[in-house]
Amino acid sequence: MLTLEPRIKFKGKQSALCQLIFMLEFVYMNNTRNGFNIILGIIALLVVGGAVCIYENTNHGNKEAPTTAADRSPLQHDFDLKNTPDYSISFSVKDCDDTICSGAGIVAIKDARSKALIQTINSDDLSFSKEALAKTSTKDTVLYDEQSPIIVGDFNFDGSADLAVRNGSNGGYGGPSYDIYLFDAANKKFTLSESLTKLATENLGMFSVDQNKKLITTHSKDGCCWHETDQYQVVNDQPVITYTLIEDASGATQKEGYMLITEKRLVSGKLVTTTKEVSQKEYYGTKENKLSEWVGSYEFDESTDQSPTETWVYKLSIAKDPSLKDIRLDIDGFQTMKRIKATATSVGDSVEIVFDSNSQEDLSNTYKKGDILFSLSPVSSGLQIDWKKMQPFLEKNKSSGIFSRISR
Repeated sequence: MLTLEPRIKFKGKQSALCQLIFMLEFVYMNNTRNGFNIILGIIALLVVGGAVCIYENTNHGNKEAPTTAADRSPLQHDFDLKNTPDYSISFSVKDCDDTICSGAGIVAIKDARSKALIQTINSDDLSFSKEALAKTSTKDTVLYDEQSPIIVGDFNFDGSADLAVRNGSNGGYGGPSYDIYLFDAANKKFTLSESLTKLATENLGMFSVDQNKKLITTHSKDGCCWHETDQYQVVNDQPVITYTLIEDASGATQKEGYMLITEKRLVSGKLVTTTKEVSQKEYYGTKENKLSEWVGSYEFDESTDQSPTETWVYKLSIAKDPSLKDIRLDIDGFQTMKRIKATATSVGDSVEIVFDSNSQEDLSNTYKKGDILFSLSPVSSGLQIDWKKMQPFLEKNKSSGIFSRISR
């Protein structure tokens, strides 16, 4: 918004011509006796002076006029990412605490060798956890894990590095969302791709990229027991869906212990659909109490019945550690953000999840080291929860709860 200073109060960099016009107006008013002439003179000077000074206060006349969100509101926190072979990337963001940054941001892309500025890109909400800063490659993109504010990769498989710039948390279940910029070799600039941005906004975080198969993969879900995986080729910089897998264990089949598997494959330009009922036990594998078989990502949701709905999402990640000493539990939802590091202890056919510590961004002190949060037992639909020190938010879930496997 353009703000003009009061007349005669010369604040900022107005030209000598602009200032002279206002001074002539002032002198004219104080030395002309004829009232009619005063009025005509003032009108003429106002028209000329206003036109000149308004012109100067726009981008036409004032080269120092703000041109970006970052110019209008100075950003306070600067970061440098690991350089790619071709680019040196840095960015600034408005708000940061010890662990999390958010707010308006601006990304500066420079030539890695000459350090010449190639382009700047603005983001309305460059949100991220500082733990994710090192995860700048598409190889680091893990479902439900922290994701970097800037991701570098070849998204259209043309041999040039492209950019994904975090722009809020508009993905499924409040997950990260990204604006996708493809490198335009002809113009030597990054150009926003609306179609790929849609894929990185409407699903569960940033899509994954398989450079060998030249495929993009997205994931989406609805509650604990319905999951969709989609794969795309990129043709002329546009995603073309080639395969869909829908795993529906939400009661779509009448057979107890069974689930519905739907697959769609691109054949001769058309998606051909097949559907089958399968045993959940056979599909997910026999749940024997072998610690290595517990490795994977799991999820449990709670939602209130009233409107507006209050929701909590538990994300349990068991890393590839034979002793199950590397477990992370994230709980996000209404007035809640917990980041828990835990271990596991085998007890008969069950596993107890034992509190170890809170990660840096979680300042709560709800549990002590050694507290048994809950135990898990394998059932056909996932992992049955037996609550201990940790209790669910809703009374109806105290006697039940299933962690569904999301990925291995």
